[in-house]
Amino acid sequence: MGGADRPGGGAGSAGSRARWVAAGLLALALVRYALPLALDIPLVDPDEGLHASIAQEMVERGDWVTPRVLGQPFLDKPVLFFWAEAASLDLVGMTETGVRLPGLLFGLFGALTTAWLAGALVSRRAGLLAGVMYATMIVPLALDQAAVHDVALVPWTNLAMLFLWRAHARASAGGIAAETAAAGLFVGLAMLTKGLAGVALVGVPFAIWLLAERRLIWRLSVGGVVALGVGAAIAAPWYLAMERAQPGYLYYYFVDRHLLGFATTTQIHGGRPWWYYLPIVAGGGLPWVLYLPFARRSAARWGAGARLAWWWLAADVGVLSLAGSKLVTYVLPAFPAVAILAAAVWDAWLSRPPAAGARAPGGRWATAVVFGHGLVLVALVPVADLVARQRFEVTAPAEAGIGQALALAGAVLALIAWRRGTAGRTLAWLAASMAAVF
Repeated sequence: MGGADRPGGGAGSAGSRARWVAAGLLALALVRYALPLALDIPLVDPDEGLHASIAQEMVERGDWVTPRVLGQPFLDKPVLFFWAEAASLDLVGMTETGVRLPGLLFGLFGALTTAWLAGALVSRRAGLLAGVMYATMIVPLALDQAAVHDVALVPWTNLAMLFLWRAHARASAGGIAAETAAAGLFVGLAMLTKGLAGVALVGVPFAIWLLAERRLIWRLSVGGVVALGVGAAIAAPWYLAMERAQPGYLYYYFVDRHLLGFATTTQIHGGRPWWYYLPIVAGGGLPWVLYLPFARRSAARWGAGARLAWWWLAADVGVLSLAGSKLVTYVLPAFPAVAILAAAVWDAWLSRPPAAGARAPGGRWATAVVFGHGLVLVALVPVADLVARQRFEVTAPAEAGIGQALALAGAVLALIAWRRGTAGRTLAWLAASMAAVF
C-alpha cells in the first residue's frame, strides 16, 4: 500500500508495489491466522472448553446429528460450527490446534468475504482495505481465536448480503431469482450456524435499505421469498433430524431460545441495558472505527453501496439492542460494515494527490484522528496486560514489550508519513503496527 497514492511511476513501479502489497498481506495473514496455532495457550473457559468437548463427543460417538456434552444433548446452538470443529479434531487430532483451527479459518474467510463485499459496494481498492481492516479490529481479532459460533456466521451473512446486492442490480426476473437463490444458500448456512439470527442480521438491514432507497420492486420481494425458501430447504433436514432425535427441540430452540430470548430478559444473557452494544462496537471496532465520522462524505461519494453499509451497521446494532438477551459475540456480524465504511474513507483519501502538513487528506480533524489511532496502538499492549492480570490472573510474556516497541515505532512512522501527505504509507504503517500489537 505504501506509495499507492502517488500518481505515475510506470508499469515497473506498479508491479513492485503489487509485490510489496502481496508480501504484506501474506505476512499479515500468517501473523493473524497461523501464529495462534503455534502458541501454547490452554483452552479458555467457558466456550472453548465446552465446544471442544461437544465436538470431541461427536467424533467419538459418531453421532453427527445431536451435539452432546457429557452424554447429554446440547440444544442451545445449531450444528454447523460443531461439524467444522469435529472434522478438525478428527483430522488434526484432539489438540488445542484442532479446536482453534476452524475459528481461525472462518475468521480468514470472514476477512476475505468482507473484502469481496466491499469491492462490490465501493471499489476494488476499498475491498482490499476492508479485508485488512476487518482482520485487525479488536473484536474480530479476539473472537477468531476462540471457538465461538458467531465467527462462522460472518462469512455467511457477508455472502448473503453480497448476492442480495447483486440481485438488486439485475434487470430481469431470472437474474434476480438466480442471485437471490445464491443468497439463499448462504442464508441456509447461517441458519445452521445461528438459527434465525443469521436471517435477521441480513434481511432487516437490506429491507430497510431498499425502502430508504425506494428500490423495493415486486421482483425483489419475490426474490426475498426465494432466498428464504432456499435457506429453509438447506437448513431443514438437520433441524427435522434433531426434532426426531430430541422431540420438542424445535419448540425449545425457536420459541424458548429465539422468541423469548428476544422479547424477554429471562434468558441467561438477559437483563442488560439497551445501550449494551454501543461501547462494544465503539471499542471493539478500534482502531478503524475512529474513521466513521468521515464516512458520511463517503456515502455521497460512493452512493448506494456506502449507504447500505450504514444501514447494515445501524440496523444490526438496533435489532440486537432491542433484544432482551445480549452478548458480546452476537454483534460480530456488524463489524464488516465498520470495516467497509472505514475503507471507503481511506479509499477517498488515497485517491487524492499527495499534500503536506495540515493539507493532508481529510484536513486537521483527520490529522487528529490519525494521531489518536497511533495512541490507541501504543496503549493496547499495556491495557491488555492490565486486563489479563486483573481478570484472568495471567501475566503477559516478556515478548509483549517487543510488540509495544514495534507499535510505537509504527505509529511514529505513520504520523511522519501523514504529515508528508503520503496516505498510502500512513495506512501501511498503521496496519503493520496493529499486527505488531497482536
